[in-house]
Amino acid sequence: MNNKFKGDLDFFELEDVSHRLEVIELILRDDEIPFSMKWAYGAGNSDIWLFEGTAKKNGNNYIAENIIGKKFKGSIGNDDGNDIVFTKVIYDQEFFELEIEGTILYKAQKFDFEGVLESVDDTREKQHKPNTKLKDTKEFPKPKKRNWNTHRKGLFFIKTEIEELPINFKSYIQANRTFILEIEKYEKILKGLNFSKNLFEWINECRYQISQFEWDIQRVIDSDYNIETFYDHKTFMAQCLEEILDRAPNSIPFRIDNLSEEQQDQIAEVDEYFYNVHEKLKKNGYSVYEAWIDAV
Repeated sequence: MNNKFKGDLDFFELEDVSHRLEVIELILRDDEIPFSMKWAYGAGNSDIWLFEGTAKKNGNNYIAENIIGKKFKGSIGNDDGNDIVFTKVIYDQEFFELEIEGTILYKAQKFDFEGVLESVDDTREKQHKPNTKLKDTKEFPKPKKRNWNTHRKGLFFIKTEIEELPINFKSYIQANRTFILEIEKYEKILKGLNFSKNLFEWINECRYQISQFEWDIQRVIDSDYNIETFYDHKTFMAQCLEEILDRAPNSIPFRIDNLSEEQQDQIAEVDEYFYNVHEKLKKNGYSVYEAWIDAV
């Protein structure tokens, strides 16, 4: 296992504010975790603090005490000591990723973070990089289903006007917004109905994948993410969206043996309605997929 990782973690309880914990480098060892992280927040990441230290293993946790936050951008001076605790550290051998959960303790405040870090093994990355030169996207190997619950809980969507975006990103964001608006239309109609539970679970998976895509675009715009890396990775992101779109929501089971014929017909009509909603959203979702692979 390569023990060096990097990536972004989320303060999932701070969704109303733009907070991001960027792991510049994290080294996983049996008894300790050396790390270097930047906490960015505010409009355009106007304030950034740097945290560096080593978390020592203590039972099931790794703990770094009294880490001084150093100003990196915007903020003035250094802050008081922070205790940083990694409460969950799980390495995924299949995807070469490290699932992280933890907490930053600052005085009486507590900030929980979570996310998935990628291996920085360049050889491994090259071996698993998608072949973006293939034109027929159906020839790509289907991505394996991943545990979406281990990824970002908070959603991020670019709010900038289409006209103000870099020209190479406009078509992606326009397709995303059209799909999201269609989703929101049905959410207003079906919100709170037990029949719609499985449909909304499917919708949320689609929305999450779009959020991840737009977050990567925003990172490119903010010069925090290499644009060539984004283009190398976006085909795989499109494949993941395609896999979600093709996976129909589960049906809600009913016992119909004790129902009248009229009631059975009503249930059949409800099933047909939800099937049609799914098919319409799926069609809109494929417009997003085609935009991401630059097929339109």
